[in-house]
Amino acid sequence: MATVTGYTAARMKAIEDNAIINGAVVGDNLMLTRYNTVQINAGNVRGPQGIQGPIGGAGGILGPPGRAVNNQPNITTEVDLINLSTVASVTANRHVKVSFQVGIARDIPNGSCIVKIKEGLTVLARFNIAPTTAESVDSLSGFVLLTPTSGAHTYKLSMSRDGTGNVTMASDATMPALILAEDIGAV
Repeated sequence: MATVTGYTAARMKAIEDNAIINGAVVGDNLMLTRYNTVQINAGNVRGPQGIQGPIGGAGGILGPPGRAVNNQPNITTEVDLINLSTVASVTANRHVKVSFQVGIARDIPNGSCIVKIKEGLTVLARFNIAPTTAESVDSLSGFVLLTPTSGAHTYKLSMSRDGTGNVTMASDATMPALILAEDIGAV
C-alpha cells in the first residue's frame, strides 16, 4: 500500500512564490529573485583579487577549415580557389598559423604553379612548385605565421601559373585540398 502526501492550494502557492527563478551578481552581491518577484540579497560573492594566472597556450582551430574535393581545372591567370577560404575569429595578442595543402597538375611540363595565401587582396605568403612531369599530380603545402588584430579575418588561397599551358588544382575525397587557421599561442 502506498502513502500519498497532499498539499492545499494555499501551501502549493506558498511553495511556488518562494521558488528562486533568477539570480544575478549586482556589484559584489548575489541578488536572487523569487517567483513572486521578491528579491533576496544573498550577500557578497566576490573574494579578493587573485594573482594573475599564466597566459593561455595555443587555442586550436579558429574557424571551419576550407576544404575542396573537386578539381578546379584550366587555371592560367590568378584565381581564387573554390571552397578554399576560412574565417578565423582572432583574439588580441595571439599568433596565428595559416596552413594549406593542395594537389597540382599541369598539362605540359613548362613553368611553375604559384599558390598564394591572401587576406582580401593582400598577399600574406607565396609558394611556387614546378610539377615534375605533364599530367602528374604533385602536392604542395605551406604556412604563414601572423599576429593579426582581434576580430574576424578571412584567409583564402589563389592559384596561377608561370609559363604556358594550364594548371589544375587537383583534389578528391582521398586527397582533399584544405586551408586552416590555428591559434598557436600568445604573443
